[in-house]
Amino acid sequence: MNTIPPATYDAFRDHGVPRASLTEDVEGARTVMANLAAGGISIDTVTADLVTAGVKQFEDAFAKLLAVTQPQ
Repeated sequence: MNTIPPATYDAFRDHGVPRASLTEDVEGARTVMANLAAGGISIDTVTADLVTAGVKQFEDAFAKLLAVTQPQ
């Protein structure tokens, strides 16, 4: 199953470059995270909100699927 939105997938296919980038510029990433925290942005809160929204979207999509596939 692929959960990437079609527009995102199309954009990456159009101009993305696949590469192993997880370990690129780790110090830069640490700086960004520190700057977010210094600015009052909690990555834990942001992550929790994204997980909640993502689960809700899956729940809604599943409910729609069940509505059209379950006998009445």
